[in-house]
Amino acid sequence: MAGHKKWRTLLKDKTPDQVHRIEEGARALQSEILLAELRKIGDVTQVELAERLGVSQANVSQIENQDDIQISTLYRLVNALGGSIRITVQLPAGEYTIGQFRPANTTATK
Repeated sequence: MAGHKKWRTLLKDKTPDQVHRIEEGARALQSEILLAELRKIGDVTQVELAERLGVSQANVSQIENQDDIQISTLYRLVNALGGSIRITVQLPAGEYTIGQFRPANTTATK
């Protein structure tokens, strides 16, 4: 592909500290994922996920395209994909896992 360079070529003139910071940034970007991508990783269609959640396919589509989602909705969605969530907070004093969020008996809507 014209204009594309291999990762090693881009990093060869960088200092070890620069390489470390670049690789950390790349890992952070890779860890950010959209809800639709999570569903696709699980090889689950919107229709299948909707059936697991007891909602319509349109509702799943709406959830996946929201900019803001309730924690209970996120919990149900991830749980329906066979996963779990952990919410951590990073403060100057350290990193903490919040334990008060539990599944709610609510519908999968915002």
